[in-house]
Amino acid sequence: MPARFQPRLTIRARLAIITLAGLVVLGGLGLFTVRGAYRALEVAYGQSMAETAQAMLGQIGGSVVARLDQLERLSDRAEVTARMRAANRRPLDAGPDTVLSELLRDAFIDAERRRFGRSVFAQVVLIDRRGLVVAATDPPARPLLADRTWWRGAMARGRHVGGLAYDPLLDAHGLVVAVRLDDARGQPLGVAKALLSAGWIIREAAQAAQLAGNTDIHLVTADTRQIFSTRPFRFLEHVDDRRYVRASRAATGNGAGGDDFVQVTEGGRARVYAFASSRSAPALGHLGWTLFVGRDARQVLAPAEALELRISVAYAVVLLAGLFAAGLLARSLARPVLRIRDAASKIAEGDLEQRVDLKRDDEIGDLAAAFNLMSDRLRDSYHALTAEIAVRQKAEADMAAQAHRALESEIELNTLIESTDDFIWFVDREGRLVLWNSAVSDYRAQRGKGPVRRGITAADMLPADKAAEWEELYRRTLSGERPIIELELSDGRHQTFAFAPMMREGEVIGASVFSRDITVRRAMERQLEQLASTDPLTGASNRRRFMKQAQVEWERSQRYDSPLSLLMIDIDHFKSINDTHGHAIGDKVLKAMVMECIARLRGTDLLGRLGGEEFAVLLPQTPAAAAAQTAERLRQALAELSVATDNGPLRFTVSLGLACRVGAEDTVEECLRRADAALYKAKAGGRDRLVVDPSASGVALESDRGLAS
Repeated sequence: MPARFQPRLTIRARLAIITLAGLVVLGGLGLFTVRGAYRALEVAYGQSMAETAQAMLGQIGGSVVARLDQLERLSDRAEVTARMRAANRRPLDAGPDTVLSELLRDAFIDAERRRFGRSVFAQVVLIDRRGLVVAATDPPARPLLADRTWWRGAMARGRHVGGLAYDPLLDAHGLVVAVRLDDARGQPLGVAKALLSAGWIIREAAQAAQLAGNTDIHLVTADTRQIFSTRPFRFLEHVDDRRYVRASRAATGNGAGGDDFVQVTEGGRARVYAFASSRSAPALGHLGWTLFVGRDARQVLAPAEALELRISVAYAVVLLAGLFAAGLLARSLARPVLRIRDAASKIAEGDLEQRVDLKRDDEIGDLAAAFNLMSDRLRDSYHALTAEIAVRQKAEADMAAQAHRALESEIELNTLIESTDDFIWFVDREGRLVLWNSAVSDYRAQRGKGPVRRGITAADMLPADKAAEWEELYRRTLSGERPIIELELSDGRHQTFAFAPMMREGEVIGASVFSRDITVRRAMERQLEQLASTDPLTGASNRRRFMKQAQVEWERSQRYDSPLSLLMIDIDHFKSINDTHGHAIGDKVLKAMVMECIARLRGTDLLGRLGGEEFAVLLPQTPAAAAAQTAERLRQALAELSVATDNGPLRFTVSLGLACRVGAEDTVEECLRRADAALYKAKAGGRDRLVVDPSASGVALESDRGLAS
């Protein structure tokens, strides 16, 4: 069969085959699981489920006690006790202890993030025995907290565990715990208070849920608000209308005991729910939480392990199949697309020799071929344009020489100078006009400057403000030089003027001037420069131009010891925008962000796209405080910006990192590294905020919506 009639396997066909294979595998596994699971089990394990529920609550309570112990161990650290004693003697208007605040962040939040990837502690605060804030990982809304229930409880009883609370500054739900800190003599130094993340409580419950197997688990507060469930739920949703809640209340009210089980009917099927109260759990007894554990009443424990083994094996097979399919898909799609992307980036940086060699007979192969064709045509156009400029430059020099050689024959000279639209004229040693072509006459007539006549000075042929420069050029020409200048005329045109001495018998008798309109050439050169220095999507400077201009401004800043700031900007969740709305919307977001930034930046500032959704702003003659204000205005303006989509307006936020030039030994690369590190902290701190590099003195290190308000 000829090659052009051979069917090819497209990407869509490949995906369809993989999806169909996955469905077949899933269907077979589902049938296997259903047949293995269709067995009747006995209903006789209610009390065992209640004990499991109580053990789960005990695990959560034990974790709370462990966090209290961790807070209490602060009093064992000599540095903490010394600073707490000093804090109790400080003035009432003294600010927080920054050293102790950093110690708290490192000991509790950063340590757990390094170990587990995220921290249980949303906030840790130290308060002296007068109720004044000494140090905090995130400063509270006010410095005096002596009126808080948890402070009074910890000071009176040593420890306090409160209920769920919402902190508007942190925008987080959490469990408030506090512990009194005593010195070696047993004298109170103050209180250590922490806000444990509500997400941590859910994770602890989820971890405990693994002990009970395939069950329904619900954790409910004393006022029947749900804080965890294995089913879909809304945090703090009222569940007093649920059957298992009503049944548990009835059983408790009839004297069935606080930790027991009930049987209810849901969706036509009988289920057994065991419930346990937190009153016997460590540190949780006063909270009144209730944990519900439910399973199908027809199940029994005997075949549970066999069922679990079959399900595990089945899903392991599914997982391996999925991983294998994902690997095939990544190899088939991602790698060639990334190669095309990398080649396009190098072309944008000026490397026009890039090609992508892919031997594929599908859409990606077509894309690679189209990309190579585009690259070839762009390279050919660039070389042709460069060659044309070189030819024109050489032609200009040749014309000046040719005009000089043709002076001996007036007929030949007139024929020569009238054969071009360029301006040609000749002057004697006194600078008086002796010969010119019709292009000069036409130009002066069109602009109302009067007719050209012999004897007028050569200065009349140039703009009035260039007379002195002309005299110098004429003097150099009479001395044997061949100067060439370029002028931008009042009508916006660019004109070159090539001067050459006229020789007769070895003596200079005058000068010839050849002038050509190079407006089109300059426009093409500017277009080439624009292509080489501008990001084609957004119009911002590309990385090469940005780094080049940054080095120039950096050297100027060091030479005059003037301030200079660098700002890194990254669009938050940009990958999610592309995945959800498509790359076309992602491109609109990039363009909208660049247009908004350019509109709000000064003419001396420079916006550059360093790659992807990451941008940088160069702020010459800008100290840290002014740069931080500019960055904050940009953040607020971009947060209010929206991009139209088919699903309505789309809003987005950015994270910003700011660094400034410090010292004579500082470099652009080091400053960019510090700004990038500050940007990383802004991302890690929750996004939609500005973080300033610590080396920038006199500016708050972090700004977000909460602090800005």
